[in-house]
Amino acid sequence: MKRYTTQALNEIAYIANYEKFYIKNRVLSIEIKNNKFKNFRIIDYINSDKKALGLEALLLVENSQFLLHKITKQKYKHLIISVRGSVNNLNITQILYDWFLADFGELTALSKPRQSQGLQKWINKILKQYGYSKTKIAITGHSLGGAIVQKIYANHPTLFEQSEIFSSANGYNLLSDDQKIKNNNHEYSNLINYFNPKDIVHNMPPADEYVGIQAKVKFKQPKNMQIKINSKYLYEALDYQHNASSFIFEKNGSIKFKIDNSKPISASQLILKIKNSLL
Repeated sequence: MKRYTTQALNEIAYIANYEKFYIKNRVLSIEIKNNKFKNFRIIDYINSDKKALGLEALLLVENSQFLLHKITKQKYKHLIISVRGSVNNLNITQILYDWFLADFGELTALSKPRQSQGLQKWINKILKQYGYSKTKIAITGHSLGGAIVQKIYANHPTLFEQSEIFSSANGYNLLSDDQKIKNNNHEYSNLINYFNPKDIVHNMPPADEYVGIQAKVKFKQPKNMQIKINSKYLYEALDYQHNASSFIFEKNGSIKFKIDNSKPISASQLILKIKNSLL
């Protein structure tokens, strides 16, 4: 049985995208299922590591474990790692470094895989500091964060007790040739990417190869959304399909799956659809 519900990991993946949560010892109340909440504490993080070009991630534990740790000084039995996706609201300089050189560059092999390498070094460090040989780790991430998780999972497929990512970009190009063979032989089936089949990010190249299990899910449609042809509203139209907060969950905290066979929509198809709706 999973220790953490998919709903809890989705919310933890989502909060890693926001700078305001990067505070040590901050306690977060996370909904685990059907209006039931549990407290988690941020015990460490990596934020804007220049050598890793924008790498950001959180390390969390259940608050009850943290309080026990303060008394007994024992290392943690369970840890959660949440990796950030691409940053929103960037200036021109940040767009160059965070999106093009770091994110797009990393996923297309146009630049060195600094973020995945930086995350690997950070995980090695925190395991020595907070964990021990029997520590069980859950790892999650949204968008680019999910792609970086794919590479880290491929490096250590037996290290993680739970590996669930959301609206992930495709990290297939980050894998070594040996890892690609293992993935094609379904050896990474404990890694699950939950995605909206209309999400453009999921369908970016290489769209014929994915890491782990790809699970189509139901998502919330925005109410009365007014779409206009300008950068702000077009971005919102594309973003709601990619947003980590758009998934729908069952009462037990599991995710609602999409069982139809509708084909994913491409960026050009969606833009054409928006334009036609305005004529």
